[in-house]
Amino acid sequence: MNSVKFWRDLPEQFEDALQRARRLEIPGRLQISSRLVVNYAKPQEVLIVGMGGSAIGGDLLKDWALGSVAVPLEVCRDYHIPIYAGSKSLVIAVSYSGDTEETLSAFIEAVSRGCMVVAVTSGGILAYLCRRMGIPMVELPGGMVPRSAIAYLLFPLIVVLEKLGLVSGIEGELQEAIEILRRIRDEVVPEVPITKNRSKRLAAVLSDSIPVIYGDRFSRGVALRSRTQVNENSKLLALSGFLPELDHNDVLGWEAPVEYTKRFTVVFLRTADDAQEMKLRAELTRDLIADKAKRIVEVFPEGSSLLAKMLSIMYIVDVASIYLAVLNGVDPTATTSINKLKSQLGDRTKVIDHVKKEVDAILD
Repeated sequence: MNSVKFWRDLPEQFEDALQRARRLEIPGRLQISSRLVVNYAKPQEVLIVGMGGSAIGGDLLKDWALGSVAVPLEVCRDYHIPIYAGSKSLVIAVSYSGDTEETLSAFIEAVSRGCMVVAVTSGGILAYLCRRMGIPMVELPGGMVPRSAIAYLLFPLIVVLEKLGLVSGIEGELQEAIEILRRIRDEVVPEVPITKNRSKRLAAVLSDSIPVIYGDRFSRGVALRSRTQVNENSKLLALSGFLPELDHNDVLGWEAPVEYTKRFTVVFLRTADDAQEMKLRAELTRDLIADKAKRIVEVFPEGSSLLAKMLSIMYIVDVASIYLAVLNGVDPTATTSINKLKSQLGDRTKVIDHVKKEVDAILD
């Protein structure tokens, strides 16, 4: 079970990510060239720029920030940032490899507009460009696949918000989340038998069906993360959605013939929203589709803070996706199709060459 190794150290990775992020120094004023000066202050909006596993930390951050950050926060998965982004915008460019062409394109666009740019990366071209221009950067350890580096792709984002005055008093919540992950780790490692291992049990019930993963308003990112973990680790198609939105569209899909709907196992992520209307909605939705789905599973959180609840659910499903890969006889670390697409795109789009020319023009 070497494939589980990446996730066995997750609590320690979160600790290390926090320490690395704390070392980040954000200047009050950064003169990139004679024509371009960036003033770092409390931003009016936040954009997390990234793709795939590098962007999912932004989705988790957005859900966590619903009750604590008083400015708009969006995740941008594109070559370009929104037209409204400017000198009052904080843009955090996240690329674990540092070579993601969409992120590099959006990064240099943000720099050229005078946005407050911070990077989170393990190296590559993004790290090179940050050093060349003096852009503040959280440097991550290398050698991981992006989806296994979630600790390094989430906690630095929270710390950047703290350093720029958007959140405060978060140390207790961060530490509780780490302790909860340690507790769960002891329950889901390979040595623990299936009768006591929540992740193994979840993998077993998903092994003969198509997973449909439903979250709520605080677990939209966790549901998306769970679906993509099944995609990337288990090499299976999966679906995801969230309440209350799914009650206005997905729920009608369950009216399909039962020979179709019985192919799906629904996983309800019952995370952190204690509002009575959301509890009732989740229960009614579950009951409405109970006879249509192959089976329904509910995954409940641990901890008292929102962050601990989100990450506890995430960890259980993450490890389940690896066990599911083992059951399917596939390598959870392989990314063959992604690598093929990246290679073909890089040869044709020449985005990285364009980005380097843009930097030369800025610094000229």
